[in-house]
Amino acid sequence: MADDWDSDEPIERDVPPPVGTEFEVDEGGIGEEATEGVEALEGGLSAEALVEVGKVGAEAASASRRYEQAVRQCRTSADRVLDRMALPAVDAAWSAALGPYERAMRQVFSGRLSDMVQPGDTNRLLQQTELLLRPYREALRAYHGTQRVIAAEGLRSVEDFWRQVAQQSSSLENVQTHARLVEMQIRHATQSRLVHENQLVGRVPVEIGQKLLQFEIKGVNVREFVGRAADLTEDQWWQMERLVRTETSRAYNQAQSDAIAEIATTTPGIWKRWTELVDDWSGSPFDNKVAKDSLVLHGQVARVNGSFTMPPDQRAPAVMVGKTWAQPPNRPNDRAVLTPWMREWGIPAWAWQGTKVWLSGSNARA
Repeated sequence: MADDWDSDEPIERDVPPPVGTEFEVDEGGIGEEATEGVEALEGGLSAEALVEVGKVGAEAASASRRYEQAVRQCRTSADRVLDRMALPAVDAAWSAALGPYERAMRQVFSGRLSDMVQPGDTNRLLQQTELLLRPYREALRAYHGTQRVIAAEGLRSVEDFWRQVAQQSSSLENVQTHARLVEMQIRHATQSRLVHENQLVGRVPVEIGQKLLQFEIKGVNVREFVGRAADLTEDQWWQMERLVRTETSRAYNQAQSDAIAEIATTTPGIWKRWTELVDDWSGSPFDNKVAKDSLVLHGQVARVNGSFTMPPDQRAPAVMVGKTWAQPPNRPNDRAVLTPWMREWGIPAWAWQGTKVWLSGSNARA
């Protein structure tokens, strides 16, 4: 599935409602909070009261600025674990495995390298399952070795986010709590690795076998046959890279989800927010790689143990509508990050309750 796409078609914007717009939510009181400043001005309050209203507005603007800065830092952190840790480790392991891989395949046909490929040679090579899977296994092993760092970075991202935006400390700063959450992520990663290895066992021999059989039918010598087999594997790097990008996003956001849930044990009212590379106030994408379904999901919030839902929207692929995710990613190469959210910060956010319900928003910055 393609990550993103460009289009000349105009993009519909989901612009947050202006302050003062009334709306309903399951917890009540939000509409009243949104109109409080307007009512104060219209009600002829005292100068002292108006000063207090102004302070509330200034505090909201300050929280908004802190939130934007924290989101940028969160994205920097997510990019760092992928581009400087996960991908380099996997790339090195993959490349290092390819040389011995081709030599081992030649040994399978020792003494016959100059001969023409015979019927059955493809099946003979496919019987070497462990040999065929070696580069993939080595790459996955290297990726698994980065999981502790990815988990720690995801937790630290939320810890820093919370300290900056809420201006409070959290239980994430406790060494024992941090270690417990990291170990939880390692268990998730181990299970995920086993799933991917099982998928490789069923997929790789079939894909390589179908293509090698074509070379066998055409008639090439064994040396070229083995070289083509090595090339076929090397050409699969794009799949391994996509897997690493997607799984790193999953692991990073899973760690953030667990961190937000941990904060929620002592802080009622905290939600998790699906945050894309989209401007919170205008609904405009920050670059031309932002997919249309990303525009649809951006800004949705869910309870810490809840899920995000793709609403019916012409910009979202039909196969996604109605599907739910506990955290990003919702497809390969998804660039979304999970961030904490509280309504008093004033950051635009909406919940899916069978319809799109705005919990906070404004057409202009406070």
